[in-house]
Amino acid sequence: MDGMQRVFLALWPSTPVVERLRTVVPLHVSGRHMRPDTFHMTLAFIGAADEDCLERIATAADSVQVPPFTLRLDHLGYWAGNHILWAGPSRSPRELLELAGGLRDALDAQAVSYEPHRFTPHVTLVRNASAVVPARLSEPIDWDVAGWCLVSSRPDAHGPHYELLARWHCRP
Repeated sequence: MDGMQRVFLALWPSTPVVERLRTVVPLHVSGRHMRPDTFHMTLAFIGAADEDCLERIATAADSVQVPPFTLRLDHLGYWAGNHILWAGPSRSPRELLELAGGLRDALDAQAVSYEPHRFTPHVTLVRNASAVVPARLSEPIDWDVAGWCLVSSRPDAHGPHYELLARWHCRP
């Protein structure tokens, strides 16, 4: 993979949102708890990208325009198939769906491949989690979204390490 990076587009939470996310995992849940510095919401996972692809991703992201919005994380979910505990919204704001859809459309226009999974807004909290009953958070977390970023991922024995490569700001 010489000259290639593993990348994705994501929302990156502020420190207050990260601090709140750290507190929502029930105490009885075992598994691999994600490090707080890795909390994010993937908008489009691209995978291996060379310099040319990174430029096309930037062109795509430059073309997307959404106003700032508030994302309310008020739900804990559990995917039994891959044993992931996550936090997410019970209702996605229109702007979030427009952002994710707009980025995917713009990536298509730039001939950038990405994983075509349906967008399910979530922040992974625990991998290999013991079973958890989905529930509403007693105190929702309001995340003021002012932009999104391009992130490079390097896995190692201790989990992923992320580097923010570029940032875009929401604008009306």
